[in-house]
Amino acid sequence: MSAPPQILFVSPVVPNMTGYGLAMRAGALLEALAFHGAVSLLVIPVYDPYSTGLPENIQPFCSHYRLLTISRSRRLLAPLIGRARDWRFQATHPDEYRFVSARLLREVDDAFPAVRFAYLYVFRLYMAPLVRSYFTHPSLQGRYLDLDDVESVTRQRLSELYGANGLHAKARREHQSARRYAVLERAWLPKFDGISVCSPQDRLHIKPLAPNRDIIVLPNVVRLPTVSRLTRHDGPFNMLFVGNLTYYPNCDALAFFIDEVLPLLRLQASRPLCLTIIGAGGWKGWRQYQHVAECRYLGFVPDVSPYYRQADAMVVPLRAGGGTRIKVLEAFSFQCPVISTSLGVEGIEVAHNTHVLIADQPQHFAAQCCRLMADPQLATALATKAYACLAHHYTPDVLQRRLAQLLA
Repeated sequence: MSAPPQILFVSPVVPNMTGYGLAMRAGALLEALAFHGAVSLLVIPVYDPYSTGLPENIQPFCSHYRLLTISRSRRLLAPLIGRARDWRFQATHPDEYRFVSARLLREVDDAFPAVRFAYLYVFRLYMAPLVRSYFTHPSLQGRYLDLDDVESVTRQRLSELYGANGLHAKARREHQSARRYAVLERAWLPKFDGISVCSPQDRLHIKPLAPNRDIIVLPNVVRLPTVSRLTRHDGPFNMLFVGNLTYYPNCDALAFFIDEVLPLLRLQASRPLCLTIIGAGGWKGWRQYQHVAECRYLGFVPDVSPYYRQADAMVVPLRAGGGTRIKVLEAFSFQCPVISTSLGVEGIEVAHNTHVLIADQPQHFAAQCCRLMADPQLATALATKAYACLAHHYTPDVLQRRLAQLLA
């Protein structure tokens, strides 16, 4: 029997099966790749420089593992810019490169000196220039990229959101970042043999940039829970919000809901209300809203499943962002009805009034909340059909089958 092919998986976060969306996406990809060969995991922790170890639920899928360290000294950026000429990237590096040093690049090059890789799988495009030396390994048979987000699109949406909220300096910064990511996409997408994205919309966007490359949709996925949903008939109508509160669109979504939707709900609701807010990051806006009687801010919780089970509905009032929201899929898995903006469920194969309730204006969002509050049968129907949609489109088995198509 021949030895399994060696696969190098490069990630900006430590993969995990639980937690926040980026780590969960990395975890699902790593698990799926392990079916196709021996995976060496290289983590360059751009978004979590204080990561320490590999979670137990990830360890079975790795044959080798390296977690590098990132310096926070901006003066070490010069070597990267100097080496960037032949990357066609030059000084237009996105914000993610602000911690890169020459030492880090050497560590990347020397991470797995004894392994002859057959496949390279890079998670997120901005990681590609950091592992450019692996592109020319003589044993390499395939170069693959996963885009869980098209950064040029997401950054431009952030720019527009900042501008709409009067934060013009941040809007200009995000606009410049969107332009830099567009440069990165044009330069690097053609260098890969295959590309995976998380939604059909993202595939349509990048197809013109890599017209001769295989581009396949690998959806975000969640595991179906083993516990059933609780049935609640009394007490306040409990709405749940889940999201990383260091991410501006999530903070904006909460402000939009509390400032513009909640006052309308107070006037129209047929029963008392409660908004439970869960999210890591130490939400700075809580000081402004801690006097709001209906709001309960819990911060980070190690396990969100009890809160999904106890919620009457999940609200997703997002007005900017990219990719697809794993938190929506989590709500589906616990048969928790979802009320969302159009953007909040973008890229997920759902329909208004069938799987979710969709509204973009405050008065419409409040009206959909009241509909759900007054009609338990509607809540049950939405949750049942959303769960069926999840089981058909958004489980690890689906991701595994589609990844096999790409690698084939």
